[in-house]
Amino acid sequence: MKIFNILLLGLVLFAAGCTEPVVESVTEVEAIEIVADGETLTSLILDVGKKVMLEARVTPADADEQTFSWATSDTEIVTVDAATGMVTAVAQGTAVITVAVGDGGKTASCEVTVTKPEVNYVFVREGTDGGDISWGLTADGILVISGSGAIKDYTVQEDEIRPGVWVGRTDAPWFELDVTDVVIQNGITGVGYFAFACMPSLKKVTIKDGLSEIKDGAFARCPELTGISIPDGVTKIGNSAFYMCASLKSIVIPDSVTELGTYVCHGCTSLESATISANLTEIKNNAFYGCESLASITIPDGVTSLGKEAFYGCKALTGIDIPDSVTVLGDFAFTYCTSLESLTLGNGIQTIKDSVFEGCSSIAGDIVFPESVTSIGACSFALCSSITGVTIGNSATFIGFSAFFGCTSMESVTIGSAMSEIDFFAFAVCDALESVTIKAAIPPTLNQSADYSDISFRIENDTLHVPAGSKAAYEASPNWMNAFASIVEQ
Repeated sequence: MKIFNILLLGLVLFAAGCTEPVVESVTEVEAIEIVADGETLTSLILDVGKKVMLEARVTPADADEQTFSWATSDTEIVTVDAATGMVTAVAQGTAVITVAVGDGGKTASCEVTVTKPEVNYVFVREGTDGGDISWGLTADGILVISGSGAIKDYTVQEDEIRPGVWVGRTDAPWFELDVTDVVIQNGITGVGYFAFACMPSLKKVTIKDGLSEIKDGAFARCPELTGISIPDGVTKIGNSAFYMCASLKSIVIPDSVTELGTYVCHGCTSLESATISANLTEIKNNAFYGCESLASITIPDGVTSLGKEAFYGCKALTGIDIPDSVTVLGDFAFTYCTSLESLTLGNGIQTIKDSVFEGCSSIAGDIVFPESVTSIGACSFALCSSITGVTIGNSATFIGFSAFFGCTSMESVTIGSAMSEIDFFAFAVCDALESVTIKAAIPPTLNQSADYSDISFRIENDTLHVPAGSKAAYEASPNWMNAFASIVEQ
């Protein structure tokens, strides 16, 4: 019996060993599509603020992989929940929603266009400009401008003008109305002189597509204006367009703009952010004068000159890079930008005019002037008390009156071989200055009075280093001889 049981067990084990293993079948995904309400979608139009739930559908329907992930190409236009496919329209524009199944081997996409629905305004006051432009005011203070062509030019009343500022009234038909918002509709091609200037309650301006020009003073002296949208297509913004809009916090000058006027944002003391068109060639006089909250600005490649007082008094500005395209820095361009710490001078600069960086007391370290610089204007770096050294290239021929006056941390100066004239007080009151190196074999003219009361260099500890073989020439020049404690050849 025992032997029989052993044989039986062997037969069972033999039979089990001959049984083939069971292999489970896998159904692969062949295709995926995006659907909503059962309909396949490749494109979708939504109004701003609207939501829609998208779903993914695979072929075959019984495919084993049913895990999906969603993504958007632009979160500023459309957002999507990565797990659920819930889409939210954020702002006008176009974005692409993509869904992937499993490890992303199969995907589907849907282009979403977000639009702003037209608002049906109900007006309590209406009028025209006598031509093709009409206007209407809603009960809650929205002024809507519609029609075709440009808004006409208006004037500031002569008896209401004060020196340097605009106060009081204009002759625009909506001036007396309580306007908080301005909406300029499609079809309007331009905003005329002073069209919306001096409006005390105006807070927001929305401009639809089609505008090409904003003329001088169009929104000047609107003290409550906090925001304005300037559409692509505008090519010119006139002088003082946003002058003294003291509550304006940000502005984007689109790349379509090729001309930006003088005083355009002068006195916009709350302006924190400004984006400048990449297609400008000039930032004109006083463009951002007194924008004391402006912490950063990018000067586009292609700009060739910065005008007089362009960024004067931008006290919050911490750094500035001058691109190589710039050849001229205008008078007072960055005067009293007292928080400016970082400065990069582009390799194309030729002329640094008067007082460009005067009073920029936070610029620190050594300033190395590019070889392209030929002249350094009067007071151009005066009172820059944190500069520790200056190197002036071999193309510079002139250093102006008091150019580095009061640079109290400056320890050394190197001046290139082409220098021909150094004006009065150029390095006066540079209390830490101990070493000056000049590469010019012929002593430049050093302008000083006979009694040396207007001395260009500090005498007590300064050592002048000159090229080999030129010591005698410098010693023969009374102004150079009396300006330094010692003269030595390199």
